[in-house]
Amino acid sequence: MDGVILSLLVMTASYDCKAEDLNPAEQTVCHVRGLSRLDEQVMDLHDILVKSGKQPTLQDELDSWLIFRDGCGLDVTCLERLYRGRLTTLRHMDRND
Repeated sequence: MDGVILSLLVMTASYDCKAEDLNPAEQTVCHVRGLSRLDEQVMDLHDILVKSGKQPTLQDELDSWLIFRDGCGLDVTCLERLYRGRLTTLRHMDRND
């Protein structure tokens, strides 16, 4: 039963949590349900904004943000703070367009 639950949790991030080359931050996101949800929300909103075409620099911003995120490593508090901040930024962009 625990394997089934872990399997479900591992599949909730916006990327493949079973990949062997995940960095520590990505591994942490995969194993902390709240972070996985935040990751999905950030990426869903990011995708919507990119498809709208109104945020031409969004991919560059995401690339920079991912560097900061990866710098958190295993620090759940750091990751949560960055994800919540990014989500707030993206929501603000969405409202202003």
